[in-house]
Amino acid sequence: MSEATVTEKRPTKSSSNAAKPRKRFVGSKSSAPSKSGASHVVANQIPQEILQDSQLNAAMKALPSNYSFEIHKTIYHVRKNSSKMVALQMPEGLQMFACTIADIIER
Repeated sequence: MSEATVTEKRPTKSSSNAAKPRKRFVGSKSSAPSKSGASHVVANQIPQEILQDSQLNAAMKALPSNYSFEIHKTIYHVRKNSSKMVALQMPEGLQMFACTIADIIER
């Protein structure tokens, strides 16, 4: 009598499942989708009195025109918040303009 060996094949997990990361639950499903995404912020908030200030615009001519230092925006925020102290942070390449910008903001 010959004995036959029976091998049982077990289903193996496919390697494609191992490569996919498990999805994680973030947030809740019960929340409603957000609205149309319309922003409540006005696009141009800087008042015309700051934009058309002749002394400010004359002082800004000392700065190079190829950079946008947003001086008008900074002056607006300083006045709006009644700031008494302002800190400037700029990259190394623009530090040569720091004294000029500080003088403009200080006035």
